[in-house]
Amino acid sequence: MNDPVREIRSDSLSGASELIVRGARVLREHAVGSPARTQKAFVASMAKVGLMVADAQPAMAPFIHLADAALKAAEAAPDIASARKAAVAAIDAFVKAAGQDRTHTARAAARLIRKDSVVLVYSRSSTVEAALLAAAADGRHFTVFCPEARPGMEGRILARKLAEAGVAVTACVDAAAFSVLPSVDLVLLGADALVPVGLINKIGTSGIVLLANAAGVPVYCAAGRLKMLPSASLIDPHREGEHLADVWGESPRGVRVMDRYYDLSRLDAVKGFLVEDAVLTPDDLRAKLRSIHLHPALQKKTKKK
Repeated sequence: MNDPVREIRSDSLSGASELIVRGARVLREHAVGSPARTQKAFVASMAKVGLMVADAQPAMAPFIHLADAALKAAEAAPDIASARKAAVAAIDAFVKAAGQDRTHTARAAARLIRKDSVVLVYSRSSTVEAALLAAAADGRHFTVFCPEARPGMEGRILARKLAEAGVAVTACVDAAAFSVLPSVDLVLLGADALVPVGLINKIGTSGIVLLANAAGVPVYCAAGRLKMLPSASLIDPHREGEHLADVWGESPRGVRVMDRYYDLSRLDAVKGFLVEDAVLTPDDLRAKLRSIHLHPALQKKTKKK
């Protein structure tokens, strides 16, 4: 594994929207420098590298879409030289589209935040962050409860950024989220992936969603279209063993440490999914997921799991 991919794999603080730029750089460099002599070999090598990059963050859907865009562009070209150029152009266009997707989704999410709202967030979604900052820039005054999101503590990063922008923010330990929910009128979450079986996000998300449902607090997910996948078998949110030191670096002998970073929340437990300018119901989202068709190389990957 080369160093850029290893760095992506070890990054447990950055969100998918940030990591995808680094993943695109790896795939682009391969497209430019691949030694493949035939179009078929080039497409195969792009699939291999694309899946390797996706495997570095196995719960994050945008990496699958990145590989899909490059593969479809390369395969549709008439020859290898054109395939190389088409793949590079598709990767560059994907990064630009990903930024636009986040911007539109954040603007839609910002409209959910009313004057004097009390918002509970979790982990550090760059889309949620952008939504909160946009609402503040519009002159709305509101309060944000921001759990620290152990073990990575990326919630503290979000809290600091919000405070710097003049947003009233209260940081708390994760367990305190259960105590503050009675005063909350909106739970706003990001997502690493949206699949037919549920919303995949930082571990701890499902507990917040369940408690919010019990308390009658609406839960919205600001994710965007690049977080959507037609099958959960394309990703691996349950992988363990890579962040043991983050959880308990010097655990006593005989203690098994679980360092799983992601969990699953039911789609029906979420009131709305913000995808670009639209707010989708769970049923709307399922219909969108069924309409996604990925490159055969990625479908083959699915069948192997």
